[in-house]
Amino acid sequence: MVIYRPHITKTYERWRIRDPSEFYPNSFRVHDIGRVGYSKRIAGILKKNRKWATQSLLISNAEPPHMKARLRAEAKDMIRRAHGIYLRGRKR
Repeated sequence: MVIYRPHITKTYERWRIRDPSEFYPNSFRVHDIGRVGYSKRIAGILKKNRKWATQSLLISNAEPPHMKARLRAEAKDMIRRAHGIYLRGRKR
């Protein structure tokens, strides 16, 4: 089942794209998205093909509202693509 709800903490909204069990342990890295110290991307190496993929997005509560909306839409799209759910019945 695909979950489109974030886990909300005091400073971030965590949008899980893929389950952590799909990745090699200790392969996770954190990358800033845009400005340093705001939103972040957590990436790791997938077990099935040994390629880097996004595990989750951390959207900062300090982001301006228009940026939060854009990042939320991007997170939902990434979740759909990661789980093989395509819009209008075709791959993008």
